[in-house]
Amino acid sequence: MKQLGNENDFETTWEIAALLLTDAESKYRSERLRPGGAQPLTSEAKTQIVFVVLQVCQLYQRATEVQRQEIWRLFQQAYSLWPYAVKAGHQAADQFVQTREVHWLELALTAWAISRDDYRDIYLRLGWIYLEAIRLGCAPMPSFRKIGSISFDQPRTQLTEFEESAFYRADVAPLIADARRGAYHYWGHNYGSQESDG
Repeated sequence: MKQLGNENDFETTWEIAALLLTDAESKYRSERLRPGGAQPLTSEAKTQIVFVVLQVCQLYQRATEVQRQEIWRLFQQAYSLWPYAVKAGHQAADQFVQTREVHWLELALTAWAISRDDYRDIYLRLGWIYLEAIRLGCAPMPSFRKIGSISFDQPRTQLTEFEESAFYRADVAPLIADARRGAYHYWGHNYGSQESDG
């Protein structure tokens, strides 16, 4: 993945990323007050924001706790950034499914953890990527715990204690055997050898 700045220089890279994200948020806030509300971004602009979010997720994983809190606050206080964090998570998850490379799984988990998305939707995404990891022969919980340990608030518990959750017991655990066999049906979609387009 390309870098916004020097990957070894947190401050400079974060400064560039924060500037781009706060600019997008500022434009959204100013436009939403106008008649007709905020105008949709171009496809190119949306792609750039998702790219920046993925860069931020990489920074987040190697940041100090104080630096992580700064990143966390930006996403929690923004009105417009959470859909891009969700999208960035899905892009990383798709890369994980294609490559089985754990760093993509951890990028997906990071993006969803900072996204400010509804906790129920986060559980749905975690259940899906957990089952995909099982289907691909990977152990998901080490990555869940790793990213959970550097997360805040509800996502921290959702990740570190995922296998202890009621959601896991009801919606994920019953599908593990199918996932290990290579195909399963999860919340209306087929995955594995009989994947649907949805």
